Amino acid sequence: MSFLYPAFLYGLFALAIPVIIHLFHFRKAKKVYFSNTRFLQSVKKVSQAKLRFRHLLVLFARLLFILFLVLTFAQPYLPSAAGIRKAGLVDIYLDNSYSLSNRVAEDLSGLDAAVQLAQELVNSYPQGTRFRLLTNDFNTAAQYYTSAETIADRLTEVQFSGVNRSLPEVLNRLEILPMEEENAQREVFILSDFQEHHWFREAEPELDTLTQISLLPIEFEQAGNLHVDTVYLDQPVIFSASDNTIHVVLANEGMKAVEDVPVSLSVSGQQVANSTVSIPAKGQANLSFQLNFPLQPFTPATLSFQDFPLTFDNTFHFVIQQASKVKVLEITDEPGETAISKVYADTSYFLFESSHPGNLNVGAVSSADLVVVNGLSSLGESLGAALRDFESSGGSILFISAEEGMPDAVGLLAGNLALEEVQLPEAVRVSPVPLEHPFFQDIFEETDEPFNMPKARPVVSWQGNSEELLELQSGHPFLSRQKQLYLLASPMEEEFTNFHQHALFVPVMYKVAFNSLQLSNKLYHTTDDNLIRLQLAEAEGDKVYKLKRKEQEIIPNQRLNDRMLQLELPSYVIEPGYYQLLMDDEVVYQLAFNHSKQESKLDQLRIEKIEEEVSEIPQMEVIKDIDLDNIRASVEEKFEGEALWKWTLLLALLALLAEVLLIRFLK
Repeated sequence: MSFLYPAFLYGLFALAIPVIIHLFHFRKAKKVYFSNTRFLQSVKKVSQAKLRFRHLLVLFARLLFILFLVLTFAQPYLPSAAGIRKAGLVDIYLDNSYSLSNRVAEDLSGLDAAVQLAQELVNSYPQGTRFRLLTNDFNTAAQYYTSAETIADRLTEVQFSGVNRSLPEVLNRLEILPMEEENAQREVFILSDFQEHHWFREAEPELDTLTQISLLPIEFEQAGNLHVDTVYLDQPVIFSASDNTIHVVLANEGMKAVEDVPVSLSVSGQQVANSTVSIPAKGQANLSFQLNFPLQPFTPATLSFQDFPLTFDNTFHFVIQQASKVKVLEITDEPGETAISKVYADTSYFLFESSHPGNLNVGAVSSADLVVVNGLSSLGESLGAALRDFESSGGSILFISAEEGMPDAVGLLAGNLALEEVQLPEAVRVSPVPLEHPFFQDIFEETDEPFNMPKARPVVSWQGNSEELLELQSGHPFLSRQKQLYLLASPMEEEFTNFHQHALFVPVMYKVAFNSLQLSNKLYHTTDDNLIRLQLAEAEGDKVYKLKRKEQEIIPNQRLNDRMLQLELPSYVIEPGYYQLLMDDEVVYQLAFNHSKQESKLDQLRIEKIEEEVSEIPQMEVIKDIDLDNIRASVEEKFEGEALWKWTLLLALLALLAEVLLIRFLK
């Protein structure tokens, strides 16, 4: 047994007062004269014995009253099984991720239960204890210890956060201490739902031996939830709405199958399509919507459905980016009307420029999407360097052989390809198109009827690690690809090939151009993405870009390399929805953010698994069996121990009652 206020035990010295009164209480004898006292001798002896016994009982009752009264003020208690130490510094981590919106009881969310539990923990400590409250936002205010009253105010302000944290992240953050508290003894309480997918995802941190860590799992009634797993397009390059499809993958995290869930698609705030889906337990289902509606350069779209009690992920945002015109730069000794200039003449899809290598502005190479080196037998030093930089940054290059063959620099750009000259006496027909190759899968609408292939007489061949897109019947490669580098074995002249006059030429050249678009931009991001890279159609290095959503404006750390903009986002302030990327108040891009899909996976670690994970960490323990329907009583039992002052007060009153009864009825 222990005492909350042991100083009151000095009051036990008061037990001497009734004893002293009992021993030294002398009353003056009163003489009564009788004619004959012989018959009173026996009566006197009996009365004195009864009176002494009565006095002893009253003395015992008074001693018990004083004893139990002093114990009541000292507040005795039986220490809890958790064995929590009453340190002067207490850290409380409260997981406020959206998964805590699940129910732990009727009309009680996990976050509400965690807040109540944290408040009761604070109340269980004596005055003078200082606290820190840490949430998933890792706010700088959590760096310093403060009073219980301040923590109580902060607990009322806790809201859901789109960021989730692992146990090592939390403990490493809690190890950041004010200088004056670095060697102090601390107690740490971790209140979380302990999601299975991420809680122990990193290496264990080094823990201070002076720190006692208690894990308090918040357990849900059920772990079922529907959410969008993935959204993607058939074709990432969109020029029109009639030839593309939106694919949606929905996931069911529950143990029961769901039937005929309505799913709606809204575009620019207008509902454009509906569908229903059935998803097996712990499974996924696919939906598709045709892009048969008009598109803007950046078209916001929203998927929505109904799922209770978790509603935070019932809406999913994404942005459909309409492709910008492909910038094609032709470098040739004879600029003018070439086969390349004709095929890329459609200004609704392409921005075409042709230049002689002697008049070329080298800066034009880096701003292009596709560079066509047409019929050059050699590259100058500056052009070769520009092409190497362009290729290393992900740009696409098409080399069309000259009569003399490929420039030597092509071998360097093509990596492990070994180039060699070829001399065939006559043109050879190109082998049938390999329709199973991904390059050709979306080119032909009808593929049942065969057609004559073009002919070609190659002047160069190569061997090595490359994809053969078109091959000659002689076994020589005709059109090959290595990453974003394309090689064509014949000059674009009639005496060497009729490929540029064939029906196959236009779709192949279009596909090469469309593939050159560096559409690395995602349809959507998550609120905990700290680093985002965007490929912009136009970019100016001396401008400042900012994100705007309603009244919220963010100027993130940023770096621009050519047209690739890198943004470092403060993840704790990003909310689900749409953000405009502004440059000089002009919208240059639009971003969509959603909750991380990991947050929608509600499977919790079992208590036994948590205990197993922390079993080798001596200063860490799991506090279980917290009754979330009666949090106050659970905290008192687990952390304050079993309070006995009510019993000692009752015994003190019983002792006082016994004294009154003895005096009243024992004559």
